[in-house]
Amino acid sequence: MARRNKRGLKLTWCKHTNRWRKMIKGKVYYWPAKGKSDTESYKAACKEADEILAKFALGDGIKRYQRNRLKADAIIANAQGNEFSDGKGYMEQIQAQHDAQAFLPVKELASLYDAKHGEGAFKAMEQRKVLEKFNLLMIEAEYYKKTYPDIAFPGITNKSQAGIVTYTVTQILDIFLESLEKRHNDSQLIEKMKEEGMEIEETSRERLSTGRYNRIAGVVKKMKEFAGNRAWDKSEDCATSLLNDWQIKCKALLKDKIFSIHEYNERMKVAKQFINFSHSEKYLENVPRKIDKFCAKYNYKSNAKSIPIETVQTLWNNADNDFERMIISLGLNAGFYAVDISDLMKAEIKEGYIVRERGKTGVPATHKLWAITQDLICKASSGENRFFVDKNGKPLVHYKGNYRVDAVASAWGKLCRRAGVTGFTFSNLRDTATTLVYSKFPTMKDKFLSHVDNSESNRYIDAKTGIDKSLDEVIGFLEKEFDLK
Repeated sequence: MARRNKRGLKLTWCKHTNRWRKMIKGKVYYWPAKGKSDTESYKAACKEADEILAKFALGDGIKRYQRNRLKADAIIANAQGNEFSDGKGYMEQIQAQHDAQAFLPVKELASLYDAKHGEGAFKAMEQRKVLEKFNLLMIEAEYYKKTYPDIAFPGITNKSQAGIVTYTVTQILDIFLESLEKRHNDSQLIEKMKEEGMEIEETSRERLSTGRYNRIAGVVKKMKEFAGNRAWDKSEDCATSLLNDWQIKCKALLKDKIFSIHEYNERMKVAKQFINFSHSEKYLENVPRKIDKFCAKYNYKSNAKSIPIETVQTLWNNADNDFERMIISLGLNAGFYAVDISDLMKAEIKEGYIVRERGKTGVPATHKLWAITQDLICKASSGENRFFVDKNGKPLVHYKGNYRVDAVASAWGKLCRRAGVTGFTFSNLRDTATTLVYSKFPTMKDKFLSHVDNSESNRYIDAKTGIDKSLDEVIGFLEKEFDLK
């Protein structure tokens, strides 16, 4: 048993184990004497106990800080001013009333907030002092809000604003990105389950690839840099202002040739997706009435590029292994991108057909395999449940952080150099096949590309196998045109 502490010591001495003892936050901590005298061991144990207490105190301070974060973000966003916001900021209103005493705490609050989020690392004690001061200033700011109820002070509610919570754009963007990250993780999990042999499909349009997630995250980062400190009060006017200013900013960058039309369209698309998400999750009362105008994309000439059939034959003849011939054959036979080849599962080939849902559109895709394609797939197969993996057992197309590793594109590049062919990418095989399909069967182009699910094609579904055979004639035509042997 521990000796009863009657001397007002911070720690209790446990005579049976010769250790100092203290319960902190429901957990018992021990410090052995280590052969030292009572005084020396007590001081050493007290020092370690104080460090543990300081960490808990810091944690409590951080929790208090986080509770006040929503209010503080809005205060500082308004205090620092925003060139796109309407009306005067809080600081301007305070200065207009010549109230320096009320102006000071918010200015100091902003400087502390900036210091807290700076790149420099604080020691625990310094950080705790910042947090303590931060919370005191929040209390002081509450007092001045009550004293000057007519001054617009976002984030601090008064009686007329009871129940209204003000966020910042950064916080809503973070919530938006978290939801996408969950979708991405779910997609990765389903891919893993497929690799393990489980027959499972995602809900239509729910698949989010790593590449797509990274592109959206990049746009979200730019939106934070542009308007992250703005107050977000869930109003339609707030969202309209953000979209309008974002469009003006992006058009200016496009005019200065900072980025391409494709990047501009991507930014508009993500902005619209963000607004619709905010509305669906009740972070926005109404979608802006002119959202289509604010998020309008530019139409521009397609960069699709068809490869001459003679060049395709040259590449085919210079391919020195089954893998290179296989990627050419699949690119032409089924209009596959590199990622489609990477994701092809063994369970998706049935009765000589590739039967799967295209991940990007969720549209069912059925392509009859040429005899040469089916033979090459079997010869080049290197995976267990997934047809093709790289030498490390990973999918042919995967990501290391934000870096895309593409074994198909790498093999294509080597083949083109060997054949002396320049100016074409692997995806141009898809363009080549699509161009031929359009020339002979213009109404079947989107069906071939798995862009749409044409219900009229249901009359081609085989009653016994359940396989859609509407593209059989199209794919037979392509086989004769390319004549791969």
